[in-house]
Amino acid sequence: MNLQHQDELYMRRCLQLAVKAEGKTFPNPMVGCVIVHDGRIIGEGYHRKAGEPHAEVNAINSVKDQELLKKSTLYVNLEPCAHYGKTPPCSLLIRQKKFRVW
Repeated sequence: MNLQHQDELYMRRCLQLAVKAEGKTFPNPMVGCVIVHDGRIIGEGYHRKAGEPHAEVNAINSVKDQELLKKSTLYVNLEPCAHYGKTPPCSLLIRQKKFRVW
């Protein structure tokens, strides 16, 4: 499977996850997140409800071996937030976990 096809597959999964929260995230958008290590999904999450942790946080927390995050790729269907609101910025958590940068 080529890289473009893999990226499309993981982004499609993000969208499938995001739709699980339809009608529950207003005024926020529906967001899904997938974490991939060596071609295998090791974490998933979505923003379940307004005011609760975002998709990226839920996906990161679902990964059993947090050390793998440094060698993993995070896919998300919306740019991670970079501001403080009801929750801290997802971009800060992603940076702290030292995800692979492309």
